[in-house]
Amino acid sequence: MEFTFDLNYNQKAMTVMAKAIRTGLQEEQDKKSKILGWGFVVLTVLILLFSESFGWMQIAACVIIAGFSAYLIWQDKVNGYLALKKLPEKMRKGRWLFREDGYFSDTEAGESDYSYKNIFLMVESQGYMMLVFHEGTAHVIDLSTIQGGTAADFRKLLRRQTNLTIQEA
Repeated sequence: MEFTFDLNYNQKAMTVMAKAIRTGLQEEQDKKSKILGWGFVVLTVLILLFSESFGWMQIAACVIIAGFSAYLIWQDKVNGYLALKKLPEKMRKGRWLFREDGYFSDTEAGESDYSYKNIFLMVESQGYMMLVFHEGTAHVIDLSTIQGGTAADFRKLLRRQTNLTIQEA
């Protein structure tokens, strides 16, 4: 059985991918960085509240608070945006083909083939399937563009070829 999908790396797909990598591969690191980040924000707020005068240090503290808070709230969007900017324009659109012997991409940049054995983690979220590798990279599959079968059949193929369970994010 063969499955094809449209390959379209856009901001939404990259944001979902960033969240999948953060929650799947870097979960422990993510918790520590959130605690450290929010702790820093609280400490900065306390310094701001207990300072005797208002000057450039307090303005800098407000900027730091705003910056850290914004990043902690929207980090997946920020990381997705940065990942999209790194991705060459010619690799952003194309087609995925999944078969028993492997899966393949066809973009303006060329054709590539991949082995299921390199997949470390599979995460499904918001209509996308992320195939994550050890180094923190991932392929994003838009399940709404499936051709050749159902999403359930596609999940069975992935589970059979990888011996992994699909996580929900």
